[in-house]
Amino acid sequence: MSSEAGTTQIYMMPREAIRRLVQEGVVRGLDDGTLDELRQECWDGSEEQLEEAGLLGILSFYYESVDKGAVDGFIWHADEFWHDSDDVVAELVATLKPGPADRPLFKQVSAKEKISTARKFRETVLALQVERDDGVLKDVEARSLADVVECFNAELKARHATRRLIELETNGDWQMYVAMELKLARKLTAEGALPVADVETLEG
Repeated sequence: MSSEAGTTQIYMMPREAIRRLVQEGVVRGLDDGTLDELRQECWDGSEEQLEEAGLLGILSFYYESVDKGAVDGFIWHADEFWHDSDDVVAELVATLKPGPADRPLFKQVSAKEKISTARKFRETVLALQVERDDGVLKDVEARSLADVVECFNAELKARHATRRLIELETNGDWQMYVAMELKLARKLTAEGALPVADVETLEG
């Protein structure tokens, strides 16, 4: 969290954070009993190990797959996401859960791994071409999921949408996002239930 306003983010313990997320409908089905079963299955029944895994670790085990995570608006990938996703654009659309009458915000037209020198050194990226719902094409050079999410969030902001794909604080070489209303995200972050990577992104 930014310290400009002299605020230090205090996080809830994982179990309590999950209770709050369940209460607000962000996470569904993960009550204390289900969490105890998950603790037994994944951490040999140890509450200490469950706490060390942290909220995001628990959620990644609970949802098991990107498809299951998308049901509640969660998505996560390692930096080079294209090694385990053929169409991350479709995954992000599913995470945002458009209505049955809505066209996908974007769809993937092409995707090809390449070597880029745009940042003055050689690095592997995914060259994506996406098509907006009005047919406009856009090229995205993605080094991680963050670059594709930025494309979606910029469009959501331009359309004055109140939802965003919010980056959570993973502290590693992977990213996790949750699609939710900004107002609710600000509330849960202030309470310590939602570990957001950058609170400034919650302002709109």
